[in-house]
Amino acid sequence: MKPLAIALPAALVALSLPAAHGVVLLTDNFDGTTLNTAVWTLGSTASLGTATVGSGNLVLNVNQTTNSARTAVVTDATNFNPFASPVTVSLDGLALGGNPGSSFNTLYSAIGRLSTDTGGDATGALASSFSAGGSYGTGGAFGVSLLGFTSSYRIQILDSGSEVAAKQVQIALSGAPTGMSYTVDGANATWTLTVTGTTFSGAFLANALNATQVNPTTITGSLLNFTASSLAVGEGSVGRFVLGANNGNGVTAGSIATFGSVLVSDATVIPEPSSFALLASAFAGGLALTRRRRR
Repeated sequence: MKPLAIALPAALVALSLPAAHGVVLLTDNFDGTTLNTAVWTLGSTASLGTATVGSGNLVLNVNQTTNSARTAVVTDATNFNPFASPVTVSLDGLALGGNPGSSFNTLYSAIGRLSTDTGGDATGALASSFSAGGSYGTGGAFGVSLLGFTSSYRIQILDSGSEVAAKQVQIALSGAPTGMSYTVDGANATWTLTVTGTTFSGAFLANALNATQVNPTTITGSLLNFTASSLAVGEGSVGRFVLGANNGNGVTAGSIATFGSVLVSDATVIPEPSSFALLASAFAGGLALTRRRRR
């Protein structure tokens, strides 16, 4: 007997193919009154910083004016890898406080790995060292910062890797954003950032990442330093996500960063449940039609 051949209509085959959906890697609306220590580990310069949760917000307070001092929370999870599939970060309810003096206050988030990080639960020392960008040695990171000056705001993108100096993009904003969303596509070495509650204004003030402005609220550019090898540990990978507040050099009141919610997802392809049903129905129909024709 010849093998049974079943031909499905092209439209049904197309509809039965997997649909791309974001798989949630992290979500936190900061409900309750304490930091979820099953998810986050707090660290700060000289252990002076604080992380408070209340009214649906996480507030990170550097709590000092020391140059480059920071307070950050980093994930215990290490599965943030934009080189396996694109990773999208959505931050809402943003606010930046402090007094920049002659410098700037900073709110930031980042995905990456410090060269000393080989996995396992995070530590306070790790969190306090995890910046939006800098010299990461054999590690690397992609970081997005909101810089608050006396009377203006900027977005700063930092692309850190094996090079000593991080490559950066800076562009002015018309005001303080209330939210931002960015996607890091490691396989294609690109990133895209969209802000809400404000618009980009003027030309790029620094542009070492081939950035272009797509529209008043969106910019895109290249990854040059941060690579898959930045996350490599043995035969696996380690990639964490961090939220932080950081001082510039010369602030008169330490940075205070507020986050209303965070959602991090990747673009892993998962079949729709309805697709399975449609494919099964089409298969059964094709099988019956083929049998009738053979009779």
